[in-house]
Amino acid sequence: MQGPLGDVHRGFLGAFELVKDDLLNAIQGLRNKSNPQSLWCTGHSLGGALAVVAAAQLLMVGHKVNSLYTFDQPRVGDETFATECARRMAGQHFRFVNNDTVTRAPPRVFDYAHAGELRYIHGIA
Repeated sequence: MQGPLGDVHRGFLGAFELVKDDLLNAIQGLRNKSNPQSLWCTGHSLGGALAVVAAAQLLMVGHKVNSLYTFDQPRVGDETFATECARRMAGQHFRFVNNDTVTRAPPRVFDYAHAGELRYIHGIA
């Protein structure tokens, strides 16, 4: 499904669309010229996928996103989407992985790709 910045998995985009208006209204209520709050997006697994879609949408409507941190997120969109996210959030988007199978879905064979700087979570000694 065509989403912000490229093709996005229809399930992730559809789930985001359910909360988009509430999210944008909440952010608008917290941000104003006299109180420019910073905005950080984060999520784990499905929440990580939704955080990526949310950050992309927020950028498209003119909001500044300070950083995006995801943990064991699945692939969200196509190569165009991943490349555009990487370009617009260079140095601000970090994708943490801890050997979770969710990170390998949906399959690359369907043209899905990851965005964000990859960081591995290692066991604590």
